[in-house]
Amino acid sequence: MNQLPTTTMASSPQTAQRVPTAHDDLPIPHALVQPAPVGARPWTMTLAGGGQIEGRGLSCCEECQNGEHDEQNLDPDRARMFLVDLCHTFHCDGFKADIFEDCHGRYTDTLLGARMYCSPYGHALEEQEPLVDIELGEGRHVENLTPDGMATFIANLREQADRLDNVRVQLVAARAEWNGEAPALAPRPADACPVEWCDRTGIHQGHCAEVPGIPVPGPLGHAYLGAELLDADDNGHVIAGFEGGGDWRDLDAAGLRAEIAKIRAHLPKLTALADQLAAIEADHHSADLGGAA
Repeated sequence: MNQLPTTTMASSPQTAQRVPTAHDDLPIPHALVQPAPVGARPWTMTLAGGGQIEGRGLSCCEECQNGEHDEQNLDPDRARMFLVDLCHTFHCDGFKADIFEDCHGRYTDTLLGARMYCSPYGHALEEQEPLVDIELGEGRHVENLTPDGMATFIANLREQADRLDNVRVQLVAARAEWNGEAPALAPRPADACPVEWCDRTGIHQGHCAEVPGIPVPGPLGHAYLGAELLDADDNGHVIAGFEGGGDWRDLDAAGLRAEIAKIRAHLPKLTALADQLAAIEADHHSADLGGAA
């Protein structure tokens, strides 16, 4: 359970007294609150008759940063309600989609928006730490997701997106077939290999289709995450060669998809690291400007 905020009296800053809290059995401790995270602005509530309560905020909560959680001159009942209702939030917009329902007809709704929230002095203990709700449409949510719960939800979305990609490919082929259209194929060189998936030309031994790796800049840089299709034997058995960490491995389709899933799961971590670095760079830039002034 989160530590409750500190109360200080205006007439005697060295002392603290109990004030109304969200729970009658949880008095405010006579100790300083935990230090606020870097970038987080603490909220402050002043009490009628003197004194104030200060609590930690969240750096991602716009209400905290804008001072919207600050209150002044509250009596005991309003102070209790303030603590119960206090909620730090962060919103991520979803995307618009046209929906059809038998009972409502056609309408536009927002899908997969997210709301992070934390009610540090509320009645629900699980909500006293940050959680996320994900919107599946108006009035429908996946609620109270922890970081592990979000990771599972996101992994399921990515797998479903892969399946939908395959459905789209089948849809394009089905529409072409239905309309009597030949599939649009890229012209092949005159000396192309007769094996359709092989991208080699001229006289060659063995068949291969290569996906070049991602180049690393610099004179000593080498590409990474390269892949290729290879014929494994004379019986038409095809495998995928995959380069990860400098080593090549032979994989079947399921093994290659498993590696793709690992890469996708790793991308948000890299994105978060880039965001953290950008924030550090911005702080340094602001400090440099302040020193120059």
